[in-house]
Amino acid sequence: MDRIAPARRDSPVSFSLPEITSAEDAVKASSALLSAVAAGEVTPDEAGRVMALLTSHKQLVETCDLESRLTALEQKQ
Repeated sequence: MDRIAPARRDSPVSFSLPEITSAEDAVKASSALLSAVAAGEVTPDEAGRVMALLTSHKQLVETCDLESRLTALEQKQ
């Protein structure tokens, strides 16, 4: 059975994070993550993996924001 459906190497992490719609929100989410580590809700290893996700999401939010701003400037011309 292990070969058909191998055991998971990680487990889900559950804790609260604010919605991230701006770079500022990403900083708030990072602070919430650090608070969760300090409270023992998540391990530092889990936090590192979640932080990588937050960083990627922040980059996507910034890219989307830049695209929107560029589109708005192009429409003004």
